[in-house]
Amino acid sequence: GGTSNTAFGKNAGDALDSGGNYNVFIGEEAGTGITVSDDNVAIGYNAFFRSTTQADKNVAIGSNAMSGNNTTADVDSCVVIGYDALSGTLTTAADGTIAIGHQAGKAITSGAGNIAIGYTALQGHETGHSNTVIGYEAMSDTDAATVLDSDFNVAIGAYSMNGQWGTAVSEFNVAVGANTMKAAMNGAINNVGVGYSALAALTEGDSNIAIGTNALLSANTASENI
Repeated sequence: GGTSNTAFGKNAGDALDSGGNYNVFIGEEAGTGITVSDDNVAIGYNAFFRSTTQADKNVAIGSNAMSGNNTTADVDSCVVIGYDALSGTLTTAADGTIAIGHQAGKAITSGAGNIAIGYTALQGHETGHSNTVIGYEAMSDTDAATVLDSDFNVAIGAYSMNGQWGTAVSEFNVAVGANTMKAAMNGAINNVGVGYSALAALTEGDSNIAIGTNALLSANTASENI
């Protein structure tokens, strides 16, 4: 059904109706649930296979990419590349999410404006929004029930912010460099760490600025240091 659709693979795009147009589905079960959505690209086994209607202009490449039980959720304009990336049950709020890498952004549901690039980057986050996470395992262990809503963090570099976060949200932090802010953060707010292992032990401190290799390396609960 529909206009100008391309489907190749077992059950790929097999539910497309007259209102589903300009889609490309390649791979077994790719886009198999889509009926009346437009302008999507899904490539890979089970890619984008549970969405049904109202999901438009998405790109999902990789086995199980964007494969969450979104059904009729109006989720649009996401870019997802990698095995199991962005595979949580998405809501409309997740429009425009970018998840690139093995299980990048895997658990996101309603978190808006997130960018996750790298192996398991932002893997456990669900509802937190406006996080920019780039790097191998960066900010990957934030799935505790009360911290998965942390917002406005920037984590760039391998293992940046990848400690097992505690029970209080950590927000408005900037960590640039491998191993920056990699401890079990628990209510850390407004910190800046730039350089290899800067603020690597930080757990609860606020408003610290650390620039350079190993800067403020041992600070954990300290605040307002430069």
